[in-house]
Amino acid sequence: MTVKVTKLACIFLSGVALAAAQGQMQQLGQGQQANIQGVISSRNGPNMTIQESDGTSVTAVLNDYTQVKMKEGGLGFRKKEVNVTVLLPGLRLQVSGVGNANGQLVAEKITLTKADLQAAREIEAGNAPIEAQQQQLSAQQQQLTAEQQSLQQQQQALAQKEQQDKAAAEQAQQSANMANQRISDLNKYTTKYQTDVYFGNDQISLSPDAKQKLSSLATQALATNAYMVQISAFASATGSAQLNEELSNERADAVIAYLTKFGHIPLYRILSPAAMGASTAAGSDPALNRRVSVKVVVNQGISE
Repeated sequence: MTVKVTKLACIFLSGVALAAAQGQMQQLGQGQQANIQGVISSRNGPNMTIQESDGTSVTAVLNDYTQVKMKEGGLGFRKKEVNVTVLLPGLRLQVSGVGNANGQLVAEKITLTKADLQAAREIEAGNAPIEAQQQQLSAQQQQLTAEQQSLQQQQQALAQKEQQDKAAAEQAQQSANMANQRISDLNKYTTKYQTDVYFGNDQISLSPDAKQKLSSLATQALATNAYMVQISAFASATGSAQLNEELSNERADAVIAYLTKFGHIPLYRILSPAAMGASTAAGSDPALNRRVSVKVVVNQGISE
């Protein structure tokens, strides 16, 4: 996997150099309404660089009023509100808003799909399933051919499905092409501070010691330029996989709630929390595996 990821990173860096030579940063007029679609190529706190399909880029700015919604269901009619921590480099999305005095797009509404979010999270974990995505696209194409043969009497419905499948295939392919960019972007972060907080068996509440550690880390973060906070939650190997996944999620939520409420860390400074489920990385002692690892990281280009 390491060799494959390294090769992909080299291929992507060549593509980035070419895009830099051909593309340009789009400037919006103050008060200009805009609606763009693209992929997050980088993110620094509330600022995101979004690359559109024609190679141009736009800087989108998040604030406390930005709404982020995720489409659900087969046709995407249902939408679920999510927070800004899901906005990862490599995520395809649609942003609408208004231009500010700096030529940036102040994001008012952001829409994404569950499939694109899942792909971005897999890329962040360093396990981008590029080959699996290509196989999935091939299977989708085969399924589409079979449907065309069996639904010849429903031409109108078939045409609509063809358009939907084509759009999904293009989005999935572009997400796969952004894998190297996500890997490259994550590699630019360096850890400044780190702490682990521990939980009792089947517990999600923070101990006094955990609160003290988080408060200290928050103080260090607030004094650091251009910081971001990474959160990884774990459970012990006991219990079912579903239970461990739920415990990991709830422990990550508890840490986020404390950092934002008592540590005064803005939510947009927290990278998408990862619920890792069961872990044995800390050894055979289950108590050491029931933990949440919290890191304060900065972009190397900014910190140097």
